[in-house]
Amino acid sequence: MIKLKTTLATFFSFSVTTSAVAFGMSTYTNDYGKGTAEVQYKDFKLLLPKNWTEVDTGNDDSLMFTIMNDNDITEGYVGLFSEEFEYLEDFCDYPVSVLESMLSDTFLWSNPCKFEEYPILSDTEHGYFAASEQDISGDSVKSYALSFNYNKKLYCFFVNIYSDVDSDYSFDIAHVFNSICYNDNVSTDETTATESENLEDIGYGPGQYKVGTDLPSGEYYVLALYDGIHGYFSVTSDANGDNIILNDIFDVNSIVSVNDGEYLSLDDATAIPSSLFEAGYTINYQDFTSGTLKVGHDIQPGEYKLTASGDSSAYWSIYSNARHDIVSNDYFDGSSYVTLSDGQYFNYEDCTISQ
Repeated sequence: MIKLKTTLATFFSFSVTTSAVAFGMSTYTNDYGKGTAEVQYKDFKLLLPKNWTEVDTGNDDSLMFTIMNDNDITEGYVGLFSEEFEYLEDFCDYPVSVLESMLSDTFLWSNPCKFEEYPILSDTEHGYFAASEQDISGDSVKSYALSFNYNKKLYCFFVNIYSDVDSDYSFDIAHVFNSICYNDNVSTDETTATESENLEDIGYGPGQYKVGTDLPSGEYYVLALYDGIHGYFSVTSDANGDNIILNDIFDVNSIVSVNDGEYLSLDDATAIPSSLFEAGYTINYQDFTSGTLKVGHDIQPGEYKLTASGDSSAYWSIYSNARHDIVSNDYFDGSSYVTLSDGQYFNYEDCTISQ
């Protein structure tokens, strides 16, 4: 199985402190401490105080809850909505632009998420958290909003508190945002890439394809579809497959670049355009004893120690490109060392990798 570089055990692990999001209100609320209810929304779920009541939005793509005080007076509301993307290049700008349009009046503070600090999503997807004071339909509100991309969708979670409310909801808001996690009841691609329906949908399954006609030229991650069954690809210059340019048999994955006019054949494998794969996935080499890694994405440049995983010899090779042009390679027993440079491709078989 191929795992994402981030796990949702750490999703939203950053802490929204009361001092960071307080607007100077006087009395702290603790609706969260009075009991919570789980709310499921598409790929995610979160915990909201039980006395925050759901409102019918008439829209399957959004949820809304009113925030009531002890006197059943509405003091604010919570909203959740999402939007699917057609093109991957739209991912990066949407979270920021959505927040800027939602919180257009006065930005009090904002924090672009740095993924080495906040392991929310992959490094090519964007998350943004911001707070603002603004007017909505004639009402002055204090807004807290989180916007991010996941699984080819934009998600936005926001809390609006009416400005004339005396209570400070910072405690409850912090707990709400930090409760967000993946929905266990939804089959998503956050744990495995090889079994993900989403990846199969955006990839090319078993069969023969003419490059430039059936699929575009370019670089592809080729993933074995089934545990325990080898995947295979071949690139040929003719439709009959007599002139093989390059091929590979693999347990986990390979990476290949194909040109217009060539033919790509896949057996027990799916080919994912690298631009799509790299937007949300990586080959986690620590989980496997074989595979092909793109240096700078799946593994960082540097020196690594390889240790043979069995009694027989292990093997490694370094490619200069995704056409499998070999820079260096070696069969070895016991252990071996390699130095990898950005932009290279590293193939390893029957060994583990450590630094």
